[in-house]
Amino acid sequence: MNKDTLLDVIKTRKDGILQNELWKVVGIDSPKCSRLVKRLLKKNLITREKVIAKGSRTFLIQSVEEGMFGGIEEKTLGYPSIGADTLLDVIKTRKDGILQNELWKVVGIDSPKCSRLVKRLLKKNLITREKVIAKGSRTFLIRSVEEGMLETAKKESLIYLIANGHFSPCTGCRLECEPEYCKHLTDWIDDLLAEEIKNKKLEVCL
Repeated sequence: MNKDTLLDVIKTRKDGILQNELWKVVGIDSPKCSRLVKRLLKKNLITREKVIAKGSRTFLIQSVEEGMFGGIEEKTLGYPSIGADTLLDVIKTRKDGILQNELWKVVGIDSPKCSRLVKRLLKKNLITREKVIAKGSRTFLIRSVEEGMLETAKKESLIYLIANGHFSPCTGCRLECEPEYCKHLTDWIDDLLAEEIKNKKLEVCL
């Protein structure tokens, strides 16, 4: 029994096969099955998801078919010089986003490298990352940030810097003071609250 034979067996199961059943089906012991599964994972020939079946924790093993990943061709897998820009291009092809635990398999890199590239894109505000639970596993939903969305985010970030036409008194302030006792800051916060109340009243009228 080798990894190619194991892969052939996995391919016969359209909905996948549980790892704690796989080694029994092919007639090998569990440790050897685990080793062969890891080799197939490294070559991106299968996917492995944590699941609970019949009260026991195990893995659901599925073969990776051509075109399985929404139009990303198999030739992109294992691309040696993939960087943040390439990763972003892949993310942009998914209008509804892509799960991080799928993303690294799609582009053919390991999970730690994918996490590092994702963090770089997050720092540049080029993507968003949201905690989700998919098929019983905790992961992140990654989405690209369109240019318009980025401009809106920048504008919204300025809302609480200006009140009544004036910047926060803390902007550029070099005085050593306690914020809770600063009259300038207190007056500015009062103006900010007054603006919010006024805006809410306008929204109700409209």
